[in-house]
Order: sequence, then structure tokens, then C-alpha cells
Amino acid sequence: MDLTRRGFLAAALAIGLAGCVPTPDPRMSVPSDNCTLPDIWQQASASEQKLAEAYTAATVIKDGADWCQAAATMHAAHAATLLSCGLMGTYQPPAPIPSQGPVDEKTALSQLQKAIEDATTTATAGLKQAKGSPEALLFASLLVCCAVGDAWCADTTVQRTPPIPGTVVPSQIIMSPPADAAATALDRCYALSFALTAALGQTDSKSQLHKDVAARLTQTGTLASSLQSLIMAAGLTPVPRDLSYDLPYGLSDDNSILATWGSIEGSLSQACTFLAGCLTGEAATTWATAAGDQMARATAMGQQLTWWPGWG
Repeated sequence: MDLTRRGFLAAALAIGLAGCVPTPDPRMSVPSDNCTLPDIWQQASASEQKLAEAYTAATVIKDGADWCQAAATMHAAHAATLLSCGLMGTYQPPAPIPSQGPVDEKTALSQLQKAIEDATTTATAGLKQAKGSPEALLFASLLVCCAVGDAWCADTTVQRTPPIPGTVVPSQIIMSPPADAAATALDRCYALSFALTAALGQTDSKSQLHKDVAARLTQTGTLASSLQSLIMAAGLTPVPRDLSYDLPYGLSDDNSILATWGSIEGSLSQACTFLAGCLTGEAATTWATAAGDQMARATAMGQQLTWWPGWG
């Protein structure tokens, strides 16, 4: 559900997110072979392919087969996309993922964590080099997927719905000015703050959920301040909060609270991923990291990771 409530914010959202055109099958367009790829693209593709292989080996982890198989397919698709000449809006079918032979759970998890670490390092370098462009958004998107994978490794008992391709692919879109992207993220941050504040009154003050909601509410206030500062640095005035925001699943019980929280958290992550793609240097990686944390939290609450966070 769209949580942006202000008309002039809708324009920024349309430029930044709706510009990603859905396609019937985002995996199957084969590009030309006549091109020269930057080194960082080749490095990132190799890291994503190794990550796909590590996920394939990690299917031995207890109750992790579905997640690992889907994540392996996602990262193999990332690797193929990074090798495509047209970059945006083109796909090659992922290459077959070679088998590494049987490994035990502990070894598989260790190998997977190392592969995620390497892919994160490479994608971070790519994001910093890209400097606010669709290419930057591509690398920010990879970082978010790595962050969710890292969270999965940290606690494999948390049941996350396996990743799916989704309806959008990277495309040659016009990136928003950073202040506009921050305004969209701020509105979603306000929506999350509204939902968490309301949830506090619906939970047992001694419950773990109440404590988690209170802690995240404090963090959300800090996040809103950072977004406001970014907007003011551009000489603009941050939009004020609305009186109320839509709550996708209501707050009638703990399950609906988690569903609503997760939905808005995922929406905020999408906006912060796009914001990261509009920025440069450390600022870009800071917001990509925040988006990764948000998506990891959202998937732990039942939301689904798609292959290209931030694109729509």
C-alpha cells in the first residue's frame, strides 16, 4: 500500500520509483556480447556468482533449503545482469551454478558468510564509484540483498519467505535530486513512526514486542532527523508530518502489528535504497546500509525480498 500522502511527494516518487517499468519476465532478455565492462562490474559479477554457489552449498543447513535455493537464483541473476552490455533493462539467463560437493552445515554457513562479506565489499566499492546514477542504484540494491543474507546467516531459525524476482528490473531512469529522494523517505519514516507510536498503546508494556517497538521508535526519530538535515542542507524545508497514515494490516493483535510494521519498514527500505543511489561517497553507503537493516527487519516480519530493492 502506498504510504505517501502528499501530492508533491508523489512527483518525486513517480520519477524515482514508477520509472522502473514492469516486464512480463524480468529474467530472459539476452543482450549483445559486443561491449567492454568496467573492472568493478566484472569483480561484482564474480562476487555475486560465488555468492550464488555458496548459497547452493548452504542448502544443507537445517530448514534453510528453500531460502538458500531462492537466494542462489537471485544472486546468479545479479551476476548475469552485471555482465550484460546494456546494463539496464537487459537480462541473461543465469549461468548454471556449479556444485561444490557435499559440505557440513557449519562449513556451509562459514563459506556463505565469507561470500556475503566479499560481495558486500565489492558492491560498496561500486556504489562509491558510481556517484549518484542508475548504476549507483544497482550497487545499492546489491548491498541491500547482501544485508538480508547476512541477517539470515546471523539467525537461520528466523523464518523468512524466500526471495522472488519481483516485477521490476534495473532500467535507464532519471534519478531524483537527493533532497527529493530524501523527502519521499522522510514521509515513509513519518508513517513508520505513526504506526509504532500507535502500536505502543496496543502492546503489553512488559512484553518483548513492546520493548522492540519502543526501541525502533527511538531509532526512527533519529532517522527522521538525518533525513530532515539532508533536505535542509539543500536549502529546502522538510515536509511536516500528516495527522495520520494508513496502517496496512491494522494493529488489532501482535501478528497484525508485526505485519503492519514490516510492510512500512519494507517501504521505507525501498525509499532509502533509492536515496542511496542518488548520493555519492560515504553518504551513499550510509543510506544503503540503513536500507539493508530496514529490509532485514522487514523480511523477519514476513515481508518478501525481491531481486532489485529500490527500483520500485
